[in-house]
Amino acid sequence: MKHVTKRHILLLAIVVAVWQVSKVQAQVAAVPPQGTTVTPPKVDKRSLREKAEEMIAKKGNDSTVAELLEQWMLAVPADPESAYTLAQVYGRLGRKLDSAAAMDVAWQNGYTADPRIQTFFATQKRYGRYKVLMPARMKPKLTYPMVLLLQGNGNSSDMMIQLARSMQLDSVIFVCPEAPYLKLKESFSSMRERFTASGDGYGVADKLLPQVVDYSAEWYYNALTDAREKLPVSNVKTTVVGFSQGGFYSLALATRYTEVVGSVVTICASMYEYGKVIQNLKVLHTYGVPVLVTHALNDPVVPFQTSKLIVGGLVEAGVDHKFFAFEGGHWPTAEAMAVMKQWILNYAR
Repeated sequence: MKHVTKRHILLLAIVVAVWQVSKVQAQVAAVPPQGTTVTPPKVDKRSLREKAEEMIAKKGNDSTVAELLEQWMLAVPADPESAYTLAQVYGRLGRKLDSAAAMDVAWQNGYTADPRIQTFFATQKRYGRYKVLMPARMKPKLTYPMVLLLQGNGNSSDMMIQLARSMQLDSVIFVCPEAPYLKLKESFSSMRERFTASGDGYGVADKLLPQVVDYSAEWYYNALTDAREKLPVSNVKTTVVGFSQGGFYSLALATRYTEVVGSVVTICASMYEYGKVIQNLKVLHTYGVPVLVTHALNDPVVPFQTSKLIVGGLVEAGVDHKFFAFEGGHWPTAEAMAVMKQWILNYAR
């Protein structure tokens, strides 16, 4: 290695300074003159799968198509049609081993090459399950406030029961419904039942996703009303607490069945644009439903920025709310639990 002299350091400093000046000049050049009307960029609302399919139809670059489908499969790993398409794209790119692996994923998730076999979706009525954590020392003829706990994607109601136990609220009835769709692959691999409310793993078409949200919210409403009829519940309106995907559905339930919701708590909540939750938050202001938003700063599953989106929607809608950010990952810390516990004591009456 050559000896680094003061001259070398000076030259390097000059290069860096020139680069910084050029960067500032580019930023200044990008700022429109005063009085100029700036047209905001259009938001591309297509899913990664839709982008890939459109590119295939236009005979676009296969490498780009593969990247889009790979990202899609990370989000929806059990989509058989996308796995099959990705296998074909890999084949055209000469990636034989990747093509075989993608084809294996397609077969495992129900793909069939027989064109006579097609899959359709229709509404279905069936019974669902919910679990209840009762107060340890219940007294006859007394009633208790009820709190509805909604699980995250790939979790179970047992996980929410554990959350309820950790709150140590012996004056509350906790009702924990299972999400309506069983995740087969995750259940088999973990040897435990895993559920979701989004229908992922069933290959549901994108155009049906808004209805999936409606039906899942309806199921949670049915569980809530059934529990009110069967259990010694005192509160007319229920506090709904949701974790991750359940956080999204706590708001979906509150904006669709506002008359039965007293308050909402979200924990590291996800958000699906097709659920039209942010657009309907105004109804919570109309009915006076307050919201507590909690989210971990270092959440590796649902980005912290998602909570900022939710809070921004609440502010714009004029909804009474509180925002609590905490250090941690994708699960409430003891500090966050204390904040939620106090919220429930204040509103679940």
